[in-house]
Amino acid sequence: DSQLHCYSIKGQKLFSIRMPAHITNLELLEIRRSRVFSAVIVALANGEVRIYNERVLADTIVVNDLVTAVRFGRYSREDNTMVIVTRSGALTIKMLQRSADLDEKLASQGPLKEQDIPLPVPKKTQLYIDQTQREREQCTEMHRIFQNDLCKLRLHTSRSYVKLITDGQMGVAPVGGANIRLNVQVQGLGPLFKLKVDVQNGGTRALSRVPVAVTYDHEVYRMARSHLVLPVLLPGMLNEHTLEIECIEETSPAGAVRILILNPSSCVPLISAVVTMPQSELS
Repeated sequence: DSQLHCYSIKGQKLFSIRMPAHITNLELLEIRRSRVFSAVIVALANGEVRIYNERVLADTIVVNDLVTAVRFGRYSREDNTMVIVTRSGALTIKMLQRSADLDEKLASQGPLKEQDIPLPVPKKTQLYIDQTQREREQCTEMHRIFQNDLCKLRLHTSRSYVKLITDGQMGVAPVGGANIRLNVQVQGLGPLFKLKVDVQNGGTRALSRVPVAVTYDHEVYRMARSHLVLPVLLPGMLNEHTLEIECIEETSPAGAVRILILNPSSCVPLISAVVTMPQSELS
């Protein structure tokens, strides 16, 4: 059944190992040094010769032919030699180095050394015991407070999301199959600035007669035209427009200008962008 079974002296089955191919030969590997090292040599039909130390696979030798015989023992002046005979008649001799460290080889096959290092678990202090006891006694109240805070967080998130939608500050406004994108740049050193407004329809449906308005502080800035109407927004086409704005109060700090794309059928803007104007540098 292509399995290696191990039994105790009393005949009790200890473990079984399934092999990737049929077993052709078995041989005992026994090395006598400061202590006796015992393993089993398993020759397989796929040309592999495996060495098992109990359940651990210690080594694998590939001979690329069907092994017909294998023997381990003394050969010439070497005490630990493995002789392999294959179906083609080839004779392979493997000699174990006298300086080979078998303990290191087996240790690398087993569990990691870090598993034997105990974790530095701190001792249980009186504060830890008191907190544990408090959590046991007030677990229901703590869970209720947690759920209450979670609901408040969800409510605050929903309100912020609704405010972004109603103010038109989403960056992209979906309107009936059209996604409007708005980008505004400020050009100039002052007191006369130019607002470069880029509007793009990223949807699949064209829009017509889309109003655009600009809101600002009339005590600081002045515009000859603070609104315009976009005749048509074709899908994928970028519409570029330039608006002039003049700073009439040069000593005032930098103010904010808001550009809105309006919805003719609603009082809520489709999308808006807030631009922080630079300080006027020229008079």
